[in-house]
Amino acid sequence: MALKRFAWLVILLVAVTPLAAQGGYYDDEGFFVFLDGVLTQPADTDQVLGLVRQLPDPAAPAPVQFSSPAAVEWDEELGSRVGAGYRWGPNRVSVSYWQFEHDQRLAFDGPAGGYVNFTIGPAFYIYSGVYYPVYNVGSPGFVDFAVDLEASTVDLAYEHTHQLNDVFDFEWSVGLRYATFEEKMDGAYDVCATTGCEGFYAAAPFNFVFGDVGFDVTKSNEGDMAGVRVGIGGSFYATPSFLISGELAVSELTGEVTSLSSLVPTGAVNGVDPVSTAFVEDKDRSGSIRDVGMAVEWALVNNRLRIALGYRHSRWDGIATDLLRNPPGLLTPNKDRDHVTFAGPYLGVRYDF
Repeated sequence: MALKRFAWLVILLVAVTPLAAQGGYYDDEGFFVFLDGVLTQPADTDQVLGLVRQLPDPAAPAPVQFSSPAAVEWDEELGSRVGAGYRWGPNRVSVSYWQFEHDQRLAFDGPAGGYVNFTIGPAFYIYSGVYYPVYNVGSPGFVDFAVDLEASTVDLAYEHTHQLNDVFDFEWSVGLRYATFEEKMDGAYDVCATTGCEGFYAAAPFNFVFGDVGFDVTKSNEGDMAGVRVGIGGSFYATPSFLISGELAVSELTGEVTSLSSLVPTGAVNGVDPVSTAFVEDKDRSGSIRDVGMAVEWALVNNRLRIALGYRHSRWDGIATDLLRNPPGLLTPNKDRDHVTFAGPYLGVRYDF
């Protein structure tokens, strides 16, 4: 549906192209504003909330044990970028703000005759006066999580345009960038399923009590960094009022990353156990953001109104690192995650006063 809406926008913009005033770059002075609506889809988050394990059927001719990670699948969500600046001749100074926020939910029971390995939180312990290590696993297990993802940037940039000839422009920019990244997973694990089975609990050495065994679960990763941003771009004027543009920019950042992971016993028979928490804070960490984009643009109203339809891809390295990817005692190791990607089509409008 999203692509269909953008297709209709292309048709509309082609229809109004003859209304555009002919002419290329102008060199007067004044302020400008711009606004982008970005249909963004996060990728590479690898937010695995459980590993589903189906045990083999011993009666089968060739028994097979099946394992599958249960991870959050993100769809597209609308983000935005807004900014303003001042121009004089081929020079521009601007400040802009980009923001994206999305949330999802994932809930499921483990398979009958199988297990769910809990992938969040350090190993928990049965207390009862004596510590007994317990692997994070449900039989068959129940998982229920709400997941939130937020990211934003603030950019201060100086841009300069070189008119190579009548149809080609070359642009370069330098500036500062401040970026934040945050993801949070709040939910619950239960050793049993929603069907009402009961887990077991070691009430004393060599003695078991059956009943509800559950945990409230929290995991979060936060990145907060600042640094420099440099970029290059180019525009090809197919006609004086229709052009194709591209951009490539790299940001080198430093700052801090924090990760938290915890399990809080909440079941009827394990609620007296201690909380199990892991926390890591790294205040001297580097990161980078790589932005790539292409667009078709229409220059209207004597080149003062620009309407762009394009696609952007942004890869966030370091700032989205998960420092507690494999908490101590975890049965199910996850692959390391050091980056997250934001990508999707956008519709942009800029007006020069």
